[in-house]
Amino acid sequence: ATIGIPGRRFAWDGSAATPTVFTAGSGAAIQTTAITIGVPLESEPNDGIATANPLSINSYVTGQIYAPDVADYYRVIVPAQGTYTFQTYGVTGACGWGIELDTKLQLFNSAGGSLASNDDSGSFTGPNCSVIATALAPGAYYIAVTGSAANGLANQGRYRLQVRSGT
Repeated sequence: ATIGIPGRRFAWDGSAATPTVFTAGSGAAIQTTAITIGVPLESEPNDGIATANPLSINSYVTGQIYAPDVADYYRVIVPAQGTYTFQTYGVTGACGWGIELDTKLQLFNSAGGSLASNDDSGSFTGPNCSVIATALAPGAYYIAVTGSAANGLANQGRYRLQVRSGT
């Protein structure tokens, strides 16, 4: 029943073969539609703030870092004052292990000023994933994902980035 969690497809209900039909409106204005949405992927180019992909709160995206694409940027609109968490996950396995990327995260304000960064959070998702949890005011923010060679692990590969409200 929950979408926006890394690894879960963004789908509403049912399957692609037999999607659930939802009714919108009432009386003579009834309209029906079936909604099918897949796995969210980054869109290139997104190598800087000017070309950042949009990313919604309580959602995620799957991306990859391979030369010459050494950074991926995302633009997040924070709707209300509160704590927000930005966290990377491995696509298969855990960050930095096997074929996965050892990530580094950087958070920027709307003017491109650095607010926070993290490399190797030591979280349950893997010791080489990254997490930034911080209080933010309403507005636009940018998050950058890069590879890190700090541990001699993979600085190229695939990742999932989740943005959620709360910690």
